Amino acid sequence: MRGRKPNVLVNDIRQEFCEEWFGRDEPNVWPLWIDDIVSGIARLDWYGEREQQIPLSTYSIIQCFIHLDEISTQTVMELLGLKERMARKYASACRLAYPFLKRSLASEQIKNTRYPQTSIVSYEHGIKLGYDK
Repeated sequence: MRGRKPNVLVNDIRQEFCEEWFGRDEPNVWPLWIDDIVSGIARLDWYGEREQQIPLSTYSIIQCFIHLDEISTQTVMELLGLKERMARKYASACRLAYPFLKRSLASEQIKNTRYPQTSIVSYEHGIKLGYDK
């Protein structure tokens, strides 16, 4: 066997992640701390020296943690229907987010932090409200 071995992340937080993401007693509360971690990772400079940086999809990163037992370029390609180069970026994003998600899932204080879904302001809505100033 020659060449580089694939870099595989064993997703041992999948069950806890799904319980936290879907297992809410109240339908209008949200684990915003998960969104904070994933959004921060997604907005990193993934494309190098480009004038316009388009962040990775937070939804796609979350889908990887929900659906994949092992996160690698190949499994991300199959799940999200991406080409290898883009799937590599998503696999790297998952590897970066993993230790932060794992540490947060181990903390009951963080897991019990919930926000009303109405308190979440999208970027576009925030600009309309003038939050960017």
